[in-house]
Amino acid sequence: MVTTAKRLTLWERKRLRNRIEEYENRGSLSASLFLEEEMNALPEAACFFFYGTRRRYQGVLSVFFPTEQEAEFTVAVFSEEKEILPALFTAALAECRRFLVEEVYTVADPRFAFWEGRECGVRLSLSFSEYMLCCDTGTLARESGTGATERAGKEEITFFCSAEADGQISCRLFCAEEEAAECLVMPSATGKEWYLFCLETKEKFRRQGLAKRLICETACLLAGKGAERIRLQVSSKNHPAEKLYRGLGFWTEEQRDYYKTEEQ
Repeated sequence: MVTTAKRLTLWERKRLRNRIEEYENRGSLSASLFLEEEMNALPEAACFFFYGTRRRYQGVLSVFFPTEQEAEFTVAVFSEEKEILPALFTAALAECRRFLVEEVYTVADPRFAFWEGRECGVRLSLSFSEYMLCCDTGTLARESGTGATERAGKEEITFFCSAEADGQISCRLFCAEEEAAECLVMPSATGKEWYLFCLETKEKFRRQGLAKRLICETACLLAGKGAERIRLQVSSKNHPAEKLYRGLGFWTEEQRDYYKTEEQ
């Protein structure tokens, strides 16, 4: 049986959520699953399907809609029955067609033989990758205070930081008292690792080395707080950002490949 979240009672949703969390805690899922009531985009669309009976869940496929034209699939299989994945994909693709979704991606799990076959009428081709990158704060801190000055002209470049909610720190670079670049960093539970996100350089200050300068100054600040590493996430679609990070010495700690899903 393939069904959608709309047909589940509150008790059944709670039971399924508990089952999903159990497998997440075991590390058996490739990503977090999203239930229907948690979604803002396309609220009328089903956001997960499950295969099996009400007493025995054999597989779950979540559908996440980052935009109205794009969807992402995540699969969790609790059984070795071969028909589970074809049934899940058939139902999910039909739902995406109904809402005129143009692009569908999925994270392929090599443990499933399904990815190697075409018996369910789905073709997968690598579209892009997401990388979790990591670098030692010491490596980055040694570059702080250098570069960018010549390319930004002779105006003074200053670094400023301020505390935000939830332990986050906002870091900014100013060029002649005008904000040129900014980012946010957030600590891990131990404080030894920090996550960098929301990096942005204002358009008029781009291609002047300011993003590199900001990252290095931020690393110097965090090193003084006892941080050992900085982590961040980047897509292979964002070539300039990936080139910047790798040029600073960031290495790939984790890679997730997204495949374009098409019916044959």
